[in-house]
Amino acid sequence: MLDQNLLGWHRDDDAVEAFTGLLYAQTGVASFAQAQPSLSGHWERLVGRGMTRVLAQDFELAVLGANLPADFQRRGTCVGRGTYRAIQDSYFYDLAYGHVVGVPAQLAFEPIYAGSRVNIGGGRLGRGDGAVGAWAAQFVREYGVVRRGRYGSVDLSQPNEGTAVDWGNPGGGVPREVLDEGRQHRVIVHRVRHVMEMPDCLAAGYFMAYCSPYVWGDRDRNGMSRLSERGAHCTEINGVFLLPNGDTAFSDQQSWGQLPNGPDVLQTAGGPVKLRPGAYGAYAGDLQKGLDDGGECWAFKLETEFRGSIGDMM
Repeated sequence: MLDQNLLGWHRDDDAVEAFTGLLYAQTGVASFAQAQPSLSGHWERLVGRGMTRVLAQDFELAVLGANLPADFQRRGTCVGRGTYRAIQDSYFYDLAYGHVVGVPAQLAFEPIYAGSRVNIGGGRLGRGDGAVGAWAAQFVREYGVVRRGRYGSVDLSQPNEGTAVDWGNPGGGVPREVLDEGRQHRVIVHRVRHVMEMPDCLAAGYFMAYCSPYVWGDRDRNGMSRLSERGAHCTEINGVFLLPNGDTAFSDQQSWGQLPNGPDVLQTAGGPVKLRPGAYGAYAGDLQKGLDDGGECWAFKLETEFRGSIGDMM
């Protein structure tokens, strides 16, 4: 039986539609396809120029000089983790390509998880674990993100799942010092409704938090994983690539430490690629099945870069 501490997504179709409506009311668009029409066909154009992959791990490596370890949740904090890492990877993409002038920053998942439950969700989930993906997306749009560090008396310099859970309980909440800092780094959010939108989205460095009622099994000899059983969970979709047969597939990221098991070398049309910890290949049909069965997916970009001394941030 699947360990419930490895899960943590709450399906709430009304909350998803409410935030989608709010995005549309505020910006006139909600989906990635509506918001970024100039990027339609972007992946195909890159493939036409010989590109075979756009993987977040490559930009992380270029910016940091190493790939970071996988998150390892022991409580149902996956929505906060999938959301923060998608935003962080998007920022690394922009740094690597020189789209922004800033310094690397590792982001904190704790405010996102807790803020989604309390600031956006109003504490309706009680003291149990988990969150709605749309709540996390709304939180980063309204309250932004913070990098690892100290904010007044609040120490977020190291990951602390207990802090996330405590802040996310009724009567908790994200401290004001953290909220004030986060508002300086709000996030652009787009809803991704269909897997057909994902290649262009990912190829442009909009990485995604993906919530679905399925979990993934071990990697096969090609580094690919398949849906294995039902279990409400959030992961990060962090890349697009061509399979050796020319089909488009995706890279996904767990927050389960060294899982999934199995070969960690992805077979692509451009040759073998060693995956960063916690990553695996995913087929388009499997991702779409999760969306068709009530899943939700959100793509992100930071509005403002981080400045200051690198030593203060990493």
